[in-house]
Amino acid sequence: MKQNDKRPVAVQLRELVSHFNALLPHDLSLATSARLPELANQLRTDIVAVATEAITNAAKYSGATHIDLDLQVEGDTLRLVIVDDGIGIGIGSQRPTDAQGGNGLRNMARRAERNGGTCSVFDGPTRGTVVQWVVPFTNQPAPAIHLDAQ
Repeated sequence: MKQNDKRPVAVQLRELVSHFNALLPHDLSLATSARLPELANQLRTDIVAVATEAITNAAKYSGATHIDLDLQVEGDTLRLVIVDDGIGIGIGSQRPTDAQGGNGLRNMARRAERNGGTCSVFDGPTRGTVVQWVVPFTNQPAPAIHLDAQ
């Protein structure tokens, strides 16, 4: 993951999913809104970092065979949901900052909070774990436009 990757977040997430699909025996899928807004560098970096952490956690701890990433825009809100079919996290529903786990869950929560959003981690309805990372995007600074002098 590059800190200042200027590519659209959907492109970065597709690359991330391809990378993990090549390395892991898990089936990863990605769904995104047809039109994602242009996002600030820090927000793009945070989205990719959260997706990476959630995939890594599912691969290492859950026994999942399938992991779904869904990045959607709903009004002025961006929602990243990562769902696996593993054993679940066993914590009910709570904010990651309250979790007994390692720093990864807390880091996902901190990334949401710094963007004015929230992060929740909970057991899925039948099994597995759901990570829901929700942030507003309307208050993101417009990207700088660089014109090359020719």
